[in-house]
Amino acid sequence: METKYVFVTGGVVSAIGKGITTASLGMLLKRRGYRVALLKIDPYLNTDAGLMNPFQHGEVYVTDDRAETDLDLGHYERFVDESMSALSNVTTGQVYAEVIRKERDGGYYLGATIQVIPHVTDEIKERIRRCARHHQADICIVEVGGTVGDIEGQPFLEAIRQMRHDEGRDNVCYVHVTLVPYLSTVGELKTKPTQHSVRELRSMGIQPDVLVCRTQKALSREMRAKIALFCDVPVENVVEARDIQKTLYEIPLALENEGIANLVTRVLRLPDREANLDDWREILRPLLSPSKSVRIAMVGKYMDLHDSYLSVTAVPLVLGLLKLAFRVASGLTLPACVHSRHLPQKVSHRRLMPFTPSNPPRLGFDEVAQNPSAGCPFCGEPLRYSGASRLRLKRGWPLTCLRLLSCCRGDLRSERSERRRLARTDRGGPPATAGATTASPCGGAG
Repeated sequence: METKYVFVTGGVVSAIGKGITTASLGMLLKRRGYRVALLKIDPYLNTDAGLMNPFQHGEVYVTDDRAETDLDLGHYERFVDESMSALSNVTTGQVYAEVIRKERDGGYYLGATIQVIPHVTDEIKERIRRCARHHQADICIVEVGGTVGDIEGQPFLEAIRQMRHDEGRDNVCYVHVTLVPYLSTVGELKTKPTQHSVRELRSMGIQPDVLVCRTQKALSREMRAKIALFCDVPVENVVEARDIQKTLYEIPLALENEGIANLVTRVLRLPDREANLDDWREILRPLLSPSKSVRIAMVGKYMDLHDSYLSVTAVPLVLGLLKLAFRVASGLTLPACVHSRHLPQKVSHRRLMPFTPSNPPRLGFDEVAQNPSAGCPFCGEPLRYSGASRLRLKRGWPLTCLRLLSCCRGDLRSERSERRRLARTDRGGPPATAGATTASPCGGAG
């Protein structure tokens, strides 16, 4: 079977959901019996995501071949259940580095003037085809990062425009993810941002075949007809993507109800097939209606951005659903995130993660729940109870987790008092009184 290509672009704003749309579409096509390959294009000049600040770009997802890639590849693997590789992530830095290497070699371009078109765009197209060949894919789905109109993304949009010319009209499908915002002041959905986004995309020579419209409210038939008229797509190709409240693993089912996979296969002249999603619905059932919940505290450096540890937070969720790590398949949440600056410097990594063959890594605080007097599993100090009842009533956290967090985060107010006491002593002030509060190895009051 000749490989066909689906290109997913985004407009209006960044982080609009292109990655989840790509992963969901890949899963739905695979469930229809097609071999799929997924590729993420990142227009930034970095060679890879390895040295990028997690606050700016989220986590660095490491593939089986040790490539440091974009976090969307983690979504791809979790949804499609296929291993990604270094070929699954392309950046501007990689493309330009390879073009310059070939120019310096002298045996590739043979003295030609190196230009964005055709040399850079040809390199981009070759990397897309290489990923498809490596995975022996029937359908290669390519997510183009960034937003339509960004100057750094123009060479990639030109390359995917050329792909329809090179591969044939029936072998390429363009999916555009856009925003239909709801203005609460007037109580209306507005289509103008979508119209401008599609117009910008068409100015690059790309006419979208399918529109995925992110929205807070349901799109009426009239609203879909208006978008279809101004964006020149069939009204049935306007797909509603309403915000999901509970879990992103609902999104494939929501898009399946909208028929997005069938729309894509029709554009690609492929036969319609039914997708068996019974097991996916079975996995979702405990998430949507959990009987119990387990709350886990996680220590990290980049806790101010949820995406910094996206795969780490997904692990207990998946394990809980598969009933491998917990005795109840229930809603697993991580509301208690502890920044590493709240841990004392004297708690070494060896003490923080005491992993040995006789003491393997553990998820959660099951030991503490069974034996609260055992002490903090991180530092061994007795767990403190002060303030637990008040916080429990205020936030509803389990008492066991509060004991542990109270120990490991420490009583910051007591620490400040201790610093002021030491400062007075250094200035010749009165000595500390008997029974003064001292700091425990976990930073809390002793």
